[in-house]
Amino acid sequence: MRSQEGRKAMRERKRIFVRNRGRRVKRRLTMLAAAIIGLGACAPATEHWTPAESPKSPRVDWVTFHHRVAFDPGAPGMTEDEAARLARFIRRLADSAAPSTRVTVQGTRDTDTRLAIRRETSVLARLRNAGLAPVLAPAADGPAAGGVTVTVGRYVASAPRCPDWSKPADGDSANVASSNFGCATATNLVRMVVDPGTLVHGRAPGPADGEALAGGIEAYRKGEAQEATPALTPLVIQSGVKGAGQ
Repeated sequence: MRSQEGRKAMRERKRIFVRNRGRRVKRRLTMLAAAIIGLGACAPATEHWTPAESPKSPRVDWVTFHHRVAFDPGAPGMTEDEAARLARFIRRLADSAAPSTRVTVQGTRDTDTRLAIRRETSVLARLRNAGLAPVLAPAADGPAAGGVTVTVGRYVASAPRCPDWSKPADGDSANVASSNFGCATATNLVRMVVDPGTLVHGRAPGPADGEALAGGIEAYRKGEAQEATPALTPLVIQSGVKGAGQ
């Protein structure tokens, strides 16, 4: 009888011990989680900011502008109103034209091929008179009374979002550069560049002039090459005062 009561009491003590230990573990985990959250809240705001959030480089996009030139049925030339509309379109874009600007003229397929060619030619002539260099594109499918489409494509550069003070100025243990760093350089570059297309790819180099190099080689072969200029020796200036008895 006593042995049964002893075993029962032992099981009860073990159950109480396991329950208390579980409570202690749960309490410790709760305290650890609170400490981690507290340390995270104490971290400076700069720890959650990276330079990738505010890149400081100009953005260059290729944009196109379209203008439709309409013609009267059977007429090879445009009316005065259409000519005035085309002139305004050309004037608005020609003022800001850059070397990378591309002007394309595209007509529509017509049963009267000769009439379509005359219409394209009239538009090309007006564009050339305005100082542009249009390119004739293959004709597109369209109705018989279709007109001519003038497309102007060019690069447009835009500055980044500046000024940018998104990064807090204090509490930076990583010593990361300011979020406003590079704003002046990128903004000034966008305002100074003549042709935004050069920010995408450089200009094609012109023909090389090898006349000077070829002349030097020819003179060397004839024995007329000039001797190299000798190196200049440093000039040393010595100054001193002699005594009266010397």
